[in-house]
Parts: sequence; structure tokens; C-alpha cells
Amino acid sequence: MLLHLLGLALAVVSAQAPTPPAQQPVFRAGVDLLTVDATVIDREGRQVKDLMPQEFIIEVDGDPRTVVSADYVKLVDDTPRPVGARRVVAPPADETFFSTNNRTITPGRMILLMVDQGNIGTGRGRLVMRSAATFVDGLAPEDRVGMVAIPQGALVDFTTDHEKVREGLLATIGLASPHKGRFHISLSEAIVTAEHSDASLRAQLMERECGGALLSPTEAARCELEVEDEAREIVRHQRQQTQHSLRAMREVLRSLGAVDGPKSVILISEGLVLEGLGGEVDDIAAVAGDARASLDVLLLDAPAVDVTERQRPSTPRQDRDRQLQGLETLAGLSRGALHRVQGAGENAFLRVMRSIAGHYLIAVEARPGDRDGKRHRISVKSNRRAVTVHSRRGFLTPTAPAATTPADAVGKALRAPLTLNELPMRMATWTYKEPGSARVRVLVTAEVERTAEQSLDYTAGIIIVDRNNRVIVNSVAPRQLLSSESDRGLAVYAGSAVLEPGSYLLRFAVADSEGRIGSVERKIDAWQMNTAGLTVGDLLVAQARSDPGAPVVATIEPHVANGRLSAMMEVYAQNLQVDSLQATLEILPSETAKPLTSTPMRIIAGQSPEVGTLQAAMNTAALPPGRHFARAMVTQAGKPQGHIIRPFRVEPSSARTDTDANFGIPSSLPGELLAAMLTNLPGVDRKELLAPAVMGAVLTAAERARPAAKGALASARAGNIGPAALEALAAGDQAMAAFLRGVDFFAQGNIDRAIQQLQVAMQQAPTFAPTRLYLGAALAQANKHREAASLLQSVPADVAGTAPVGRMSGLSWLRAGQATNAIAVLETAVAGPTDVTTGRTLALAYVIADRPADALPLLARSLETNPKDQEALLAAIYATYAVHLHAPRADTLVTDRTRMQTWARTYAGLKGTHIALVDAWLNYLQSAK
Repeated sequence: MLLHLLGLALAVVSAQAPTPPAQQPVFRAGVDLLTVDATVIDREGRQVKDLMPQEFIIEVDGDPRTVVSADYVKLVDDTPRPVGARRVVAPPADETFFSTNNRTITPGRMILLMVDQGNIGTGRGRLVMRSAATFVDGLAPEDRVGMVAIPQGALVDFTTDHEKVREGLLATIGLASPHKGRFHISLSEAIVTAEHSDASLRAQLMERECGGALLSPTEAARCELEVEDEAREIVRHQRQQTQHSLRAMREVLRSLGAVDGPKSVILISEGLVLEGLGGEVDDIAAVAGDARASLDVLLLDAPAVDVTERQRPSTPRQDRDRQLQGLETLAGLSRGALHRVQGAGENAFLRVMRSIAGHYLIAVEARPGDRDGKRHRISVKSNRRAVTVHSRRGFLTPTAPAATTPADAVGKALRAPLTLNELPMRMATWTYKEPGSARVRVLVTAEVERTAEQSLDYTAGIIIVDRNNRVIVNSVAPRQLLSSESDRGLAVYAGSAVLEPGSYLLRFAVADSEGRIGSVERKIDAWQMNTAGLTVGDLLVAQARSDPGAPVVATIEPHVANGRLSAMMEVYAQNLQVDSLQATLEILPSETAKPLTSTPMRIIAGQSPEVGTLQAAMNTAALPPGRHFARAMVTQAGKPQGHIIRPFRVEPSSARTDTDANFGIPSSLPGELLAAMLTNLPGVDRKELLAPAVMGAVLTAAERARPAAKGALASARAGNIGPAALEALAAGDQAMAAFLRGVDFFAQGNIDRAIQQLQVAMQQAPTFAPTRLYLGAALAQANKHREAASLLQSVPADVAGTAPVGRMSGLSWLRAGQATNAIAVLETAVAGPTDVTTGRTLALAYVIADRPADALPLLARSLETNPKDQEALLAAIYATYAVHLHAPRADTLVTDRTRMQTWARTYAGLKGTHIALVDAWLNYLQSAK
């Protein structure tokens, strides 16, 4: 019977691709080394992992070979733990977002439990099957485990659903029944009688069974013939039982040969009597070698007395030795060991668990005769004391045909059960609803490591298999990959597939122009999106492109170096009401942390009526360099509907990328951060400009400029500004009349009418400085900061008296988005170290202009005066972070870090709006060296 174990690899149909011309080979055909795998165990049954090449001694057909390398291949975490303790292995955090083959631990093993029912007594083995089920519980979740009962019993295909294997094991018991005859003949007695190999033992048997005093010579002779016949029947029955098991074992191992990669086979049996069948074991060991299968044997402890028998066995020790010999020989020839099971066998399974945790891959020099297609005897030993080497020491498997074309190599990689990492790569998928259909579109992106100068010509293959191992997509073809925009050391593959909703396994493989091969796999959950309720597609984030209309490209972990992040996702419903939806894009430092910043997402109609598209752009300039997570939150009528999260990386950027909606200031900082820093900027104080000292200086300057208005100005000095305007008008000085009327409206707080009158005055007397002062102040109060800043900057200092005209001009330039002009004015307006107010404004201008080093001392001085100035605290914390962002300054790092911690505690105590972002800056500075 052919037991065809179908795993994923066996379900894959080889892809057909054009074969390149023979004169232009592109894939390496072979190497000049032979590889041998071996397991090395210490006295405690633990694997020895630190052997060097010179500690191995290898002979092929008795000829010593030079060991070139000996690498330990770690297949799984083998940290000791009690048998039965379920292995709780959290997948790497990144596995949620992408899959990779670039690991130090191979992702998953192929493990087959083979139960020799035909050589386990009827009804026996239940305790061991429970221990075997517990053993399966302790395997890694990614291990593919299969179970088969031979010669003809239960079969569980290789699967990561370990519960199916447990069920199969718990339903399996022994089926072997002893031969029932007239005489009481042991197995050893039957063999020596049938083969006439031990006259003494045969004579003892005949005497016991036919030597009774009541038998006549004729009856005794007839009895002896009957004993011989029954002995031959016992031997025939045992041999048939062994042959059935060996035949099934051979077919199982042969079927494993169709699956590339190493496998671990665990045979559970009470014994295997090889009398007359010794050559079969050599053949099975050779088949196991061809399949790259190690074979560990668990020998069950058969009871010395069978309660169904009338008498105790006459040769129990000899019988047990015969059962043991076959299994011990088989394990020794197949890189395995024999483990005796006592009771339920927990310790035996623990030893097996250790033995399959990894192995050495040893490369030795090849000789011309090694590749002659014949089998060669190999011996693997170690010169280290107190270790035991398990290897396929009986045979050296002939070299399998090497791939000769890239398509052939990729096809083999797609069929292999384990991923290949000669070409390190990672792969991610995004799922979306196919518009107007119940199907799902899956976007696939893979990034393959390469040298910057390497060709982008690859042979790429992709296969998608459903839960029933049915191949849905299978393609191998030449492909020119793309160069990654953020990393020239990556080649990028992009593809897509349309699938029915369900769960799938996707495998991707490529061969490069130099003949290297790599593969990676990923599980796909193409969830049902064609429902009445609201469902969401995956979130796609990327660095924003200079062209606003350019599509967002699917990138595994996009690098944002220009300070702008783009995000897109889709929502679906049969009766989609876009107006009822709200969505927010949040940035988090980790998947479970509080958001650092957020922004609303724009929701528009999609390609078909059931599709809505969500889009957002976000400034990332204030985010510390490194990894962050974008999370899209969707609500409908105020109720959460779900969220999707994706990682991205921020790289430092000094580009001016944002303009604050309130202040209109282009800066590298996001608008909400600028707004938080500039919330309490001082405005124009009307009382300050109407104070006697200021008004006196203004009117004096006005009299110098227009002496004819002396009378009207005298009335103004007396506080009668309105009547003074009428006097000026009566005197024919319309410019002075408009100026005084404008100042009067300014004093009343009627800013619009003040601006009208002062503009009239400006038209009639453009160089009249007092008009410039009050028109600039009025325009500043009307939020017309650019015009105000220019007018105020042109006012001579002696005209304004004690009024801080320079500070007002700088503030207006700052609010107008002209940080450079603000700095130029404010630097001359600061009246020494004691002018903390102007210094604070100048510091904020420095921050906005990306001059944090200049801002920091001014902010520190301001905070000494007002330590709870929330806006100055935020600016000072950011400036400290920014000073050390690109290159930490060793001379001030410790002092700045300490001071920043103090400011951060105060800011948190004030419940500042950007506490999470402050913590991120502080964490970044604490890690700086």
C-alpha cells in the first residue's frame, strides 16, 4: 500500500517556464563539497552545539576526508521545559506585518510520528499515545506535524493544526496478536526449530511438548512433526507481520523524498523481528537517507507475561533481544537513536525533543568517485570525549540532481516545506475588496536583499494554496524587479491576486542572476468583505510623493525622509453612507502605546457604490527617528468600527513641509505643534500705545513733522483726540485729521474704522511715522500681520517712546510666517538679558526657523522667570531634543538631558496636550550617546 503523505509541497504542481539557452547558464549547477548531517548528544541527552570542524572525523568507504566546515543548524528553541508544557511561542512582533526568511532559527520543522500498530500488542500503547500527544503539544506552532499508523491505519497529513495529530494519536492502539496454536512455542524456539540452527534448544522444546510418558514412539514422532509445522507457521506469521510493517515504512519514507528539506521521523513500536530480513533494514535506511529523514525509535516496554497466554514464555529474554535488534539497527543507520520507553515514556519523548532541536551540517571534500551514482558507506565520529554522534553512518546519499535553470530552482523552492534564506527577503500582503464583486484582491510586496550594483533581473515564482491544499495560483517567470526608493540594497517585487474569501498559504521564491535562491511564506486571511455591515480593508502607508496625485505605493516598512506620510485605506458596505463615517489617523511609538499625534482622514466615494476611500497626509518632522506605527480608526455614527495598524520608519528631515492653519507659518514642524507653542503669543496692547509716555512721544514727533497742526496736537495732548481731529480738519490738514480720527477709533477699540482712517492718512502723507505706528498696530489686531510687520518695522524708535515697537514688529513677522524677518527685528529689539518677554518671542522664532541651539538659552532664561509657562516648556523640550537629533553634543548632553527631564515632569504636571510626544523626545535623548 502506498501511503502518499501530502503536505503543502506535494500539492504544488511544478511551474513550467521557458528554459534559457544552454550556452547561457545562469544558475549554478553544483559545488565540490559533499554535505553530511549529524546530531551530537552529551551524556544527559542534550545536543552539543559548539563543535568545531576539526573535532569531526569523517570517513567515506574507509577513506578519511577533510572537514571543510561544520555549522550547527538550530531548528527551534530547545530550552528545557517539562514534557507536556504547551510551548507558547509568540511570533516575532514583525510577523504581524510581514514574513521573513532572515532568521537565526529555521521557521518550522517536518515531524512525522509513525506508529507501528502491527508490532504493538492488541489494545496496548494507550499511555504512550497520550505522551505522544503531549509531545505534540510541546512542539513549536510553526512545526508541520504528521501522523501515520502502519501497516494500514490512521493518516494525518502534515499540518500546523496539531490538534488533528493529537486526535489521531489518541485514537491509535496496538493491533498485533500472537499466533495461537496447539503448542506453547516461543518466538526464539520457533525460529531455531524452523531453521535447525540450535539443536539443543530444539531438543528442549521437543522434550517439553512431546516427551510425555503417555505418548507412544509413533505419537511422539507425530507430535514432533506437528511442533515443527507450528514453529514454521509462527515464523511465517512473524515474518509476514514484519514485512507488512517494513513495506509500509519504506513507502512512507519514499513519499517523504518528494518533499525537499530535512524531516524527523519518530517510530513507535514494541519491536521488529528481522529474522531472515536483515537486508530490508539496510534498504529502508537508504530510503530514509534519500529522503533526508532522521529516524528516532521509541521502543515500548512489552509486558513479560501476556495475560491471554496460559504459560509464561519459555525464552523471554531471547525474544526481546530479537525485537530490539532490528529497531536498534534501523535507528543507528538513520541519524537517530533508540529510546526505551518506561511507563508512559515522558523521559523518552523529552530525549527525542532534544534530539530534533537541530543538527550539524558538515561539508567534506568531494572525490570524483563520490558522484558515481552508487551508495557509499560513511562514518562520522568526534574526537571530543563524552559525546555520541548520530548520523546516517550506513550510507552516503547520492547527490541529487542540481537545478540547472532559474525556473527549475524557483520551482524546487516553491515545493520545499521549509523556506530558503540564501537570498534574505521579507514579504507583506494587503487585502481589499474587489469592486463590484464578493472576491478579495491581495496585494503582494516582497523585498529581496541585493548589492547596489546587482542586476534587477530575477526569476520569480509565487504559489497560493487554500486550506484543502488546492493550488489557486502557481506562476514562475522571469521578472525585472524594482529598486527600492529608500534602500538601494533592496529589490522590490510587486504583484496581486484575486481570491475567494478564505484562508490561504502564500509562498514566494526568487533566483537572482548569480544563481542564489530564497523563499518566504505567509498566511493570508482574505476575510469576507461583501457583507451588509461595515468592513475595512488594509491600511497602506508610504512617504508622500511630490506629485499629490501620485498613487500610494505598497511598501513593507516605508521610510519617511521628507517629513510627509501618506495613508490610504478602504471601507465597504452594501449601503455605504460616507457621510456617517469618521476616521482618524494616529501615530504611535508602539502598537499598544498612546498616540503621539493624530489627524482626521478624508472620506470619499470609491470605485463602486459599496466602496469608500479614506485618505490622510501627516507631518512626521517632529517624530523621533526610528520605527513608528500608523493606526487608522474608523467610527460610524460615533461607534467604533475597527482599526488597522501598519509600521513605518522616520528619518530626520529639515524640509519645511507644513503650514499651520492658524498662524500660516511654513515650518518643518506640524501645525498642531506650532499652534501649541504659539498659543499665548503676546498681542498688541492698546493701553500700552495709548499710555501718556507713548502718546507724548508720538505727538511730539507729529508736531516736528507737521508744525502747522500745533493747535490740534495741543488739544490731543489734553486728551481731546476727537475734537483735535476736527481742529486739524478746520485748519485744512486732512492727513492730520485722518490720523487723529484713526487714533481715536483705535482708543475706542473700533479697529476696522481706525484702519480706514489711518489708511487715508497714509495715502495723504506716506512718510508720516506716527500713522505707520498706529496703522501697524491696528492691522496686527485685525490679524493682517504681514502688512502690520512692515509698517511697525519702519517706525523710528524715537517716535514710539517707550512702546516695544521692535517686539510688536517681530511678533507680526512671526505670525505672518516670516520667522527669518522676525528674528532680524527681534534680535535688535531685545533689551538685554532682563528683557525676558522679547527673548521668549525671539526663542520661538528660532525654534520655528530650525535654530534650536539659539533658542534654548533664551527659553531656559524665560522658564526661570515663569517655570509653568506651558508653551515655553514645550518649545524648550523640543529644542533640547532637536539640538541633539542629528549628532548628540557630548559637552552638553548630560546637562541637557537632566534639564529636559525636569521640564518634562513639569509639562506633564500641567497636563500639556503633547505629553506623549514629549515622552518620545525624552526617550530618544535618553538613548543618545
